[in-house]
Amino acid sequence: MNIRHYHASDEYRCLEIFDSNLPKYFAKEERPLFREALTGITEAAPYFVLEVEDEVVACGGVFANHEKRVAGLSWGMVHSNHHLKGIGSALAKFRLNWLDEHYMNYQHIINTAQFTEAFYARFGFETKEVIPDGWGPGLHKYVMLKKQGSNT
Repeated sequence: MNIRHYHASDEYRCLEIFDSNLPKYFAKEERPLFREALTGITEAAPYFVLEVEDEVVACGGVFANHEKRVAGLSWGMVHSNHHLKGIGSALAKFRLNWLDEHYMNYQHIINTAQFTEAFYARFGFETKEVIPDGWGPGLHKYVMLKKQGSNT
């Protein structure tokens, strides 16, 4: 496994990864938002891809809101053909370590869906709010905060 910074040439593959996770993990209406997010990547809010044998099979980013002093995980996903192989965990650990290094004094957050709540709970996140249909019909939004002092 190799994790590296996203390049514009990765866009098509990242969109394929997104599409492979429809409709369970993302609402189809989110695709334009995801594509837009890929064009707004900055050094302070990078996006990463995870490769297995030179094939991009997962992607995910981080963000920060300096005014609120929060930083978190964004648009994390693994191609559906590669679920349950430890790839998502490796990418989550990498991004959480990046946050710890760059935004250690910020509250860490993730907005996710009911299907990945337990996954992120393993990394020290606790659900603080549930918004029914927050991502779309049947796709509830879970606002999760990382417990202070919990290790990745």
